[in-house]
Amino acid sequence: MPFSRDQHTGKALQFPFGVANMAQTNGGQTFDARKFESVPIWIGVGAADSSDADVPDEWDQYIGPDRLDRALAFTQALQTLGADVKLLVFPNTGHALTDAMRGAGCDYLAAAVASDQSAPSASAT
Repeated sequence: MPFSRDQHTGKALQFPFGVANMAQTNGGQTFDARKFESVPIWIGVGAADSSDADVPDEWDQYIGPDRLDRALAFTQALQTLGADVKLLVFPNTGHALTDAMRGAGCDYLAAAVASDQSAPSASAT
């Protein structure tokens, strides 16, 4: 998650739990929240992907006990940061990658690329 501190304890969150040490792990580049806001993010999860035995417990306090809860929490956290995020919950689907998921993900990426290509460049006057 793009947070530098735990919202509950105030403790610095190191990668992969947060971005507090991003400069040390990213060639000196710090996390740039403004640039992050412009990255389109698509999240897909099965509505029945709710087994808490399938995910590590260490993340529970931050984003929930199962993949569905985590997808919802991650989406909400990204929206709070102003990120361009879309969540699709696929009915009657557990922890799987279905043709419907692949199609929706590819459609989202194609639309994002088309939108990016039609946007004026930063150097345009």
